[in-house]
Amino acid sequence: LPQILREFFNILIIFSEGKYMLKPMIFLACLTFCLTMQTGMAHAATTKFKNIPTMMNTLAEYSEEMGTFSPGKKDQTRFELHPVVDENDPEEIVVLRAKQAIIWTVYRVFIHTPINQVSVKSTPKIYKDENWKPLSKYSQTLTITREKALAALGDLLNVNSFNELVLDDTWSTLYDQIAIEDQEPGPEKTFAILLEKSRDK
Repeated sequence: LPQILREFFNILIIFSEGKYMLKPMIFLACLTFCLTMQTGMAHAATTKFKNIPTMMNTLAEYSEEMGTFSPGKKDQTRFELHPVVDENDPEEIVVLRAKQAIIWTVYRVFIHTPINQVSVKSTPKIYKDENWKPLSKYSQTLTITREKALAALGDLLNVNSFNELVLDDTWSTLYDQIAIEDQEPGPEKTFAILLEKSRDK
């Protein structure tokens, strides 16, 4: 259990051993306070970055060093991803990996930076004949604002904060629901909703 909840239950044990009784309202108030503090601490611990390249290279799911992130030369909000796929992957998996890379990056940007809009191109690549080769025909693109990405999240998961997707800097189970293919609503629907929201006026 998180430390603050462990302390709460330790207090309950002390009271019960001493045969003291906590009134129901006091019990609920204490429990609510502990849960609120725990949530606040988790969200407060989320790392913030001033720009996208620093965020990408620090979190390192996609980075310049690995050749999976190409920052924009003039505009940091416009950049390209290069998720690695296997040359034997079927087309639907290659396309899926491109979409998942965009989902990962869009929500990371809005969680960890003050950026209000991003334009992302995701081009999968394979290693073949001792060279990296882009699979340009499977490229996916998305330009979306912070507000519209949050609206998509509300439609998909009925939440109203990007922080619901993380615990500290680690993805929560809610993120898994939008990004992993065997979960619901899953990445295909998530990407479709993001595209739909991006086109709203």
